[in-house]
Amino acid sequence: MAFVVALAGCAGPAEEPLDISAYIGMNVAEVEKQLPAEYGLVVYDISYPIAGKASRYRTADSGREEDWMVVAACGDEQNIALAVLNVDDYTGENARAARAGEFDSLLVECGPSD
Repeated sequence: MAFVVALAGCAGPAEEPLDISAYIGMNVAEVEKQLPAEYGLVVYDISYPIAGKASRYRTADSGREEDWMVVAACGDEQNIALAVLNVDDYTGENARAARAGEFDSLLVECGPSD
């Protein structure tokens, strides 16, 4: 995992808990539209461990936010972490694995709860 982008809101946590798992299979632009402003967002490009490619999310040649698919999402009442793959690497097999939670272990935010 390499490149990380953090966008933080200013207010406290939202009152309604989010269904973070609903973000799996969306692109980053869709998540950003739906995520309440008071939540912080961290995005991890997991291209290297999954596709063997260098991480390039939010680099000069990364494309648009619509080009990055969410394959894992975890968080709490204040912050959301997403693991993303470029649409070119988002295969049917990766989509199935994402829905099964197979990429969750790549996000420290998805670690076991106490």
